[in-house]
Order: sequence, then structure tokens, then C-alpha cells
Amino acid sequence: MKQYMAEDGPVFDLIRRIGESGEMKQYCADCAAYVEKIREHNDNTESFISSYYYDRGYTYRPSFGEIAKQLNRILLTFYYWDEKRYPLLIEHYPDVFMDSGAFSAWSQSGEVNLDKYIKRLKEHENQLTAYAALDVIGDPQASFNNWLTMKAAGLNPLPTVHCGIKNIDKWLRIYLDKHGLKYIALGGMVGRHKNKRMPFLKKAFSIINDYWPVKVHAFGVGDAVSILEAFPFYSADSTGWLKHARYGKRSSNDKMGEFLHKKTTATDRALMGVKQVVEREKYLTELWTEWGIIWEN
Repeated sequence: MKQYMAEDGPVFDLIRRIGESGEMKQYCADCAAYVEKIREHNDNTESFISSYYYDRGYTYRPSFGEIAKQLNRILLTFYYWDEKRYPLLIEHYPDVFMDSGAFSAWSQSGEVNLDKYIKRLKEHENQLTAYAALDVIGDPQASFNNWLTMKAAGLNPLPTVHCGIKNIDKWLRIYLDKHGLKYIALGGMVGRHKNKRMPFLKKAFSIINDYWPVKVHAFGVGDAVSILEAFPFYSADSTGWLKHARYGKRSSNDKMGEFLHKKTTATDRALMGVKQVVEREKYLTELWTEWGIIWEN
């Protein structure tokens, strides 16, 4: 199962204001640049990493050089497009998922211009592994119309069916049956109680099962292990890898272990979050492989 680190523009700005070293600022503004720095220091990684990671009962110094080698996926949001930073990130990462940022725009009373989004996707299409259609939050018909417009422009975007809309079965069957898609996304789950998310997912996968195999991306719940253990998603994303750097939390409450923050910087904690993403991807891939769900890549 593929785990994408979702970048978060406002969070990057927040962490910049923490006032740590230039390296921290560079990492938040340009994750690729910081990872490259780790690669350059791979033979002496321990010399500039001062934090500890607690995993299943014991404490050790993490090998962030090894993490950097495995760090190859990122989800970018067009709504936060940065002309200087984004092309560099797209060039650096071998696996880039581009989201329109419709939810971010909606939550901030902003707007994503469809024509500009299409133009940018066409410029970088060969460098992107996948990209989402532009949603209209709460309006599946308008979202479908945007998807058709993008298809007519020669693109192949992933449509998203959202938790909370009416006629989930209708929209899933339009994409899977009428248009024969084999890669779609489920969204609208961030911030919703499990009593809303789980019935939505059960309903959605009961329909998806009729057209299996279908690759399904889970928007925003890449760190919700209980969901990813219960349903055979192909890929997922989350900004959860930044939560320790963002809030300075002492520990996490998921199944991948706890972080012991002694004298750690936000940089150290962010890198711990990266390690957690890598471990979670490995764990979920092995879990679903045992259950017979194996994707070609």
C-alpha cells in the first residue's frame, strides 16, 4: 500500500515561525532539499540527529539516512502552488500525487481555477504518478462535470466520491461501470466521526467489490491505521507526519510506536514522522499481502 506525505502550506509557514535553524526552514519549505542534505551526510547521520525513537519497547537512534533513501512519495496541493518550490519537488520525487486542493480552498473560502489547474497538470503530467479531478465540495454533479471537462482536455484525473453525499452507489457506478475506471478516490472523511466514516466505507467497498480489482486512494486518512487495516486501499495520504513538529506532542497514539521527545527540534520530530510513514506503509503492505491483496507495484 502506498503512503503519500501530504504537504501543508499553512503548516510550513507555522513551523517557520518556530524560529529554529535555517535547515528547519529549508525542510519545511522544500522537503526535497533537506532530504538531499541527509543523503549528503549519510555516512555521518548520527552527528546531527539528536533525538530518540521508541519502538515496541526499546529506545534507539534512528538511521535517518536510510529513511531518506526510502522517502520517495509526496502529495502536493495545487491550491498552494508555489512557482519556485513545487517544480523542484516534482523533479525530486519519483512518485508525486497532485491534489486540486478543493477542500483546502473550500475550508478557507478560497477557489481553485479549473483552467489554471488543467494548464499546470498538462505542463507536468509526465512527472506525476496520479492527479485528482477538481471537486466541488457537496456537489457531486458539478464534480462530475469538472471531471468530464478535464477528460476532454486530454487528462486522466481521479474522481473522488465523498463521505456525506447522497446516492453514493449512483456516483460510484457512474465512474466504475459507465466509464470503466480502475483508480478512483474516496474523500470527505477528515474530521468526521468514525460513526460516519465506517458506514460510508462499508457501503463504498460493497459497490467497488462488484468491479474488483479497483485501486482506491484514501484522501486525508493515511495515518488512520484502523481504517487502512479494514479496507483494501491502494494508496492514502496524510499530513500526520508533521504533527509532532507542528505541536511538539510527546507521543502518538497509533500502532507504530511512541516518540520520546527529550531535547528534540521540530526538524527531528518531522523526520520521526517520516520514519513512521515508511514503517506504516511496510506494515500495511505486508498485512494485505497476507490477505491476498497484492498490487503490481
